[in-house]
Amino acid sequence: MITLLRAALIGVGASVLLLLGGLALAPFVLKDRVVELVGRQISERLEATVSFEEVELSLLSTFPTLIIEVAGLEVVGAAEARDGFPAGFLLQHPLLSWATSAVGSFIASTRSNHA
Repeated sequence: MITLLRAALIGVGASVLLLLGGLALAPFVLKDRVVELVGRQISERLEATVSFEEVELSLLSTFPTLIIEVAGLEVVGAAEARDGFPAGFLLQHPLLSWATSAVGSFIASTRSNHA
């Protein structure tokens, strides 16, 4: 009986440690994918050149919310834009931050990858 209880506690402890380890490593593992996704989504929606210095992800301290911060964001309008915006700087922002549900984002990305 004691052995079974000990095995169950070890299993639960190992699962919790794996979950915390995954949450701690997720921003590092997913950072390149998120940077590429942010750049691609912005480029698809705007006729402008978008650049940013750095992207930071935070998941462990804000779980289950994923915080995405983009530092040094600049949006420069294309000279021949058809959407009516003038050429030149449209946006300069030192730090843009937004939050999203980590679970919902994961489910949506899994669905779009399998479609």
